[in-house]
Amino acid sequence: MTSSLVLLGDSLVDTGNTTALARLVGQDPFADRIYNRGGNRKASDGPVLAEQIARRLGARLSSTTRVNLLSLPLQRLAGGFDSSTQLWNFAYAGANSGLRGSRRAALARFPLGLRSQARVVAANAPRRANVDALIVAGSNDLLDLVDRPGRVLRALRSAGRRDDRRLSRQQARRIVANTRRAVDTISGNPSRGASPSMRW
Repeated sequence: MTSSLVLLGDSLVDTGNTTALARLVGQDPFADRIYNRGGNRKASDGPVLAEQIARRLGARLSSTTRVNLLSLPLQRLAGGFDSSTQLWNFAYAGANSGLRGSRRAALARFPLGLRSQARVVAANAPRRANVDALIVAGSNDLLDLVDRPGRVLRALRSAGRRDDRRLSRQQARRIVANTRRAVDTISGNPSRGASPSMRW
């Protein structure tokens, strides 16, 4: 079993990092009733993937437990883990696969993207013999693309499907390239075309 699990990505695994950052400037991004009747710290009305993983690893989490570990400073998850197991959550709701946050989520000026998270991991995460990483990325890149309707509509309105395929390939290549660069940053080894998965 893993001794440390590092989580990177977007709202699928962020259990409160974006909220904690926004509250520093007096904002509450998930105050709307759709987010657990306004009593939540994440972009969900229930447990996100990170919380499900924490439970599977043995953490005893109540509905009010704050599972996330802020990227800076790093903290150890309490609440029932084996003393040798750590969960490190660097994910931010609204993160793109690149260096910054999503334009759609008004986070484009902030270095919250997957590649920025990878830099923080490389500088701060524990170097132990059995560290695993889970990366979830790409959905905000696609949402940002949809928010640029001119480009998408041109592809959809054209008679052929060549530009549809070109647009989808461009987006997929960019997300995969960013993911590989993040893996390279964390592992310190260039992937040289390998699959974007890793285990230290």
